[in-house]
Amino acid sequence: MLVALLLLPLPATAQDNQSFSFGAGLGGVTLGGGKPPRFTAGPAYHLNFAVHFSQRWRAEMGFYGYKLYDDLNAESSLQIGSDKKDRTRGRKAYDLSFLVKLRLFSPADNLGVVGGLGGGVSIWEITDPQSDRILLTSGAWGEPLELTATEIMLSSALALEYAFSEKWIAAITFDADYLTGAGLEFANTIEDSLSRWGLRAGLSLAYAFGGGRKISDWDRREAAWSKAGESSAKPTPKISSPPPKTGKAGKSKTDKDGDGVPDGLDACPNTDRKAYGFVDVYGCPVDSDFDGIPDYNDDCPDNQIGATVDENGCPRDSDSDGVPDGIDDCPNSESGFAVDKYGCLDLSVLEKRMILHIKYDPGSFEIDRASKGKLKDLATILRKAYGVRVEILGFTDNIGLPEDNRNLSQKRANRVRDYLVSLGIESNRLTPVGKGEINFIASNATREGRQKNRRVELIFLK
Repeated sequence: MLVALLLLPLPATAQDNQSFSFGAGLGGVTLGGGKPPRFTAGPAYHLNFAVHFSQRWRAEMGFYGYKLYDDLNAESSLQIGSDKKDRTRGRKAYDLSFLVKLRLFSPADNLGVVGGLGGGVSIWEITDPQSDRILLTSGAWGEPLELTATEIMLSSALALEYAFSEKWIAAITFDADYLTGAGLEFANTIEDSLSRWGLRAGLSLAYAFGGGRKISDWDRREAAWSKAGESSAKPTPKISSPPPKTGKAGKSKTDKDGDGVPDGLDACPNTDRKAYGFVDVYGCPVDSDFDGIPDYNDDCPDNQIGATVDENGCPRDSDSDGVPDGIDDCPNSESGFAVDKYGCLDLSVLEKRMILHIKYDPGSFEIDRASKGKLKDLATILRKAYGVRVEILGFTDNIGLPEDNRNLSQKRANRVRDYLVSLGIESNRLTPVGKGEINFIASNATREGRQKNRRVELIFLK
């Protein structure tokens, strides 16, 4: 809805009473609320685009990016920076906001105080400060989830703006965002510990264009025009139509092939009758997708440009992966596996860690049938992704002695490594590590929870 409101005025860009501006800036950001350790203040950047309906009112879309770290010794979120050895979490975020802004008052013609209200979304993730990997937590039903979310926020803004030329505007900006929690799917205890406020301050520079007037002197010009009694209506220039084209004796030109283009202007004077209605202004058959088959004979007239087609104009797809030959960078892909837009094996599965909830019996390290199927699919991808290494982490519940559990988790990691080796993956690309009874993702008080904790995680290193 906010996007539609922002773009609604665009068709009227020719009107004199509408301008636009594009800006960028740098500043600082910090987070408030939540539970310690506190995130400290750090640098942020932003971009914004605004539609100015008048000198006072505008709609603005803003994009903000930043990365912060917490600090075990920080007494306040206003502390600038943090010590690496005291960091436990990193938070990377991209905020997209939509605000309606009003020029509140103007101490001078080119100086103004602007306020705004609106909302948007914050796309964030919380990572390990050393490895930069996304941390795991518990979901609302106890399931393991990565600490990443798209959260709805409410936004407010205040700025002091100075127009130092017709087109350039500098500003000191202050923004406050309230993170509502809408969009989160974590356990209540996790959500209660998260920060709720984002506070920013910075400097920005914007360039105004369109509308034909300076944003800073809008009201003054309107008042001057009103006093002079000028009408806002402007005369519309008359446009003369060219005379119709005729032959030497003033007669209409002939059209032998009947395609609607006179012979004197027809670059293709012998067009097939089947093409009538499918010719361009030069009288030649249209080929919308440039595949060599004119639209009137083309069973597939909207192919991707560059695709190889058959005699009916439809794309050939030798490996049946959904990407036509001619634009398929991997024309012999294995069937049954997802591909990217270039027709090559989709490696996006390797961007996040894989968790295998192997149904281990207590004390067992054998892989169940379902997990073997997943490992077979993974091996197919790893055989293509030669440069990817895998760290295999084994975990247990808390039943038994810690040392026995560590040895058991090592056996579980080793067994996964051995199975991948049997599927053709080089052993030097696989590193098994037994973690023992740590990093629980469920309660050990129930049978189901202990089953979830007996797992293997695979981390892909590029």
